Amino acid sequence: MVARIRMDLKWKGGLAKARSRAATMRGLERAAEHLYDASQELVPTETLALKESGTVSSDASQLRAAVSYDTEWAVWQHEDPDLEHEAGERSKYLERPFNTERDELRRLIAAELGQELG
Repeated sequence: MVARIRMDLKWKGGLAKARSRAATMRGLERAAEHLYDASQELVPTETLALKESGTVSSDASQLRAAVSYDTEWAVWQHEDPDLEHEAGERSKYLERPFNTERDELRRLIAAELGQELG
């Protein structure tokens, strides 16, 4: 006896791509917020201007999210290891948490993709 099974499959590649792109963007935004929070603990606060200038931005069309600080001295404060800071504050206030939190940043992005695509 021969059994025959017929299956009709409909590929929804466009939908899958759109859903994965949206999930990736959500993950990038969550990761950027996490990085922002971690950097806020290290950013020098002598005048609070640098800390208050911190922001998270994103561009879904480019699948990008960023954390930035926007004062005239932000780069100098970030790059000069010889500057004196209050306890717990330091140079490389973005680079350090990016490196130490790398696994968590990846996990946040992956979690959004996993939740969306199951």
